[in-house]
Amino acid sequence: MPNSLTIALSKGRILKETLPLFASAGIEPLEDIFTSRKLVFETSQPGVRFLVIRATDVPTYVSYGAADMGVAGKDVLLEHGGSGLYEPLDLQISKCRLMTCAPIGAAPAGRRLRVASKFVNITKSYFAEQGQQVDIIKLYGAMELAPILGLADQIVDIVDTGNTLRANGLEPLEEIATISSRLVVGEAAMKLKHVVVTSVDRDDLRDGGAAHFRECIKEIRTQSPNTNIEVLVPDFRGRMNVALEVLAECPPDIFNHNLESIPRLYKAVRPGSDYQWSLDLIKKFQAQHPNVPTKSGLMLGLGETIDEIKQVMQDLRDHDCQMLTLGQYLQPSRHHLAVERFVTPAEFDDLAVVAKGMGFEHVASGPMVRSSYHADLQAEGKHVS
Repeated sequence: MPNSLTIALSKGRILKETLPLFASAGIEPLEDIFTSRKLVFETSQPGVRFLVIRATDVPTYVSYGAADMGVAGKDVLLEHGGSGLYEPLDLQISKCRLMTCAPIGAAPAGRRLRVASKFVNITKSYFAEQGQQVDIIKLYGAMELAPILGLADQIVDIVDTGNTLRANGLEPLEEIATISSRLVVGEAAMKLKHVVVTSVDRDDLRDGGAAHFRECIKEIRTQSPNTNIEVLVPDFRGRMNVALEVLAECPPDIFNHNLESIPRLYKAVRPGSDYQWSLDLIKKFQAQHPNVPTKSGLMLGLGETIDEIKQVMQDLRDHDCQMLTLGQYLQPSRHHLAVERFVTPAEFDDLAVVAKGMGFEHVASGPMVRSSYHADLQAEGKHVS
């Protein structure tokens, strides 16, 4: 169904609490979901439809792209594993706890523990973290019966008020997770083509924070293997070699380090930074990863001359920088450097021509251009200004 949005909703209690949230956003089913035997419902918003399915099926429908997004409990998501899913919003509804439970006052089992649950993966992981080997018995309902009839020593189940447990002679023991319903979106629906990962200086770390970039790159590639990853890094001051060794373990698709300004203005614009050090960082990364494009950006309007900008551009090319962004500096607050002048669009256009002539493969030059401005289009070499 082209140009539509399909939302998978969990049957049961979650559904009753979810529908008012969508209604407040002006999205309501056109017929009574609770009396109809249909599974697909058109809504008051053209092109938006609801699927009403078992809670355990919501992550599967969303991760495979059959639904664009869904609503499911955190318990279901933990059991599913969450591969290919994003959780952008905790809806703060259907709150409860996932807990271990046992008969009231029961003595510890003198043998390998038997645990009944429908949450097999969560149960296995939880007891493994406790250093316990257990036999897991999968049940789909009436979990409280298992200890009563001697089938299991404990259960792992959802606990709300605890009344059902107490009525059957059981008590909650340990909390495994706090549960609420989440809005989940699949990778296919996100259509995440390009991300820019950046960080402040981490001079307190031996690698300057490079490991954080590495782990982010790894996780994005795991969750969204088709996403292009650009990193915008600090200068790894005094830690260049260590940082580059760490990044070599999982290099990005684009390596970006902004020079920001001309060397004459460095004390004011980039206090504590070293112009040559930044150039060397770009060159060393490119030497280690010749197939990964390098990128840098400059802010104009801080008192530099056009000739000085051209010299920085040439320095960047001499240090194997392949992509360039040029934009107008704007004063974020009265505590920041003042704008010395506003560079004209014609001057930006002229600098783009000069940059292309120097051999930059991709150039984005214009008053509103920023380092990450339409970064996906920049990476594709499309015109950005």
